[in-house]
Amino acid sequence: VGILPRMNAAGFDIQRYLLHSLVVAGTARQLATQFAKGEVDPGDCYIAGLLHDCGKVVFAQFLAAEFRNALVHSVEHAVPLHEGEKIAIGVDHGPVGAMLAKRWAFPEHLIDCIRDHHNPDAEPSAMMDCLRVADQVVRYREVGDSGNPWRETEAIAAPARFGEDMEALLAQLGTLDKIIDDAMMFAQ
Repeated sequence: VGILPRMNAAGFDIQRYLLHSLVVAGTARQLATQFAKGEVDPGDCYIAGLLHDCGKVVFAQFLAAEFRNALVHSVEHAVPLHEGEKIAIGVDHGPVGAMLAKRWAFPEHLIDCIRDHHNPDAEPSAMMDCLRVADQVVRYREVGDSGNPWRETEAIAAPARFGEDMEALLAQLGTLDKIIDDAMMFAQ
């Protein structure tokens, strides 16, 4: 990501994307530690959080016009970006990111998590729960930008594990200041 231009023909801000990914990674690790102890390796949750949106970078670099259309569609129609990607490109960033993770020889459970993080029919797992909710927490807190802002109509992705109230979850999770500060230092 560091070698890519901050802005590109798609209008996707790579630095804000990197900040989002780093904070999702740290938050996913924190959620795993607090809510899924013994069920999943927090390090795996960190990697899943870091790479979950890497397909967006591929779109921004190699399908810039189509990705711009997806970004515009998601804003104009108030739908999640992955839905806009399916309309504008024919696939969302999850499967594209999974293809990269497979090429980089990551374990299958990480590849599956990256591929399916927007698939409501995907097999649930502690890592998937932590990734999905970490992404929601970071978007809710408006840290960085993944091209997919928080929508007030969103329900928490894994209510059985985390409850249904975002504010209550944030209170349990505690401050994310250290995670955010570390990510900001790295993203500079």
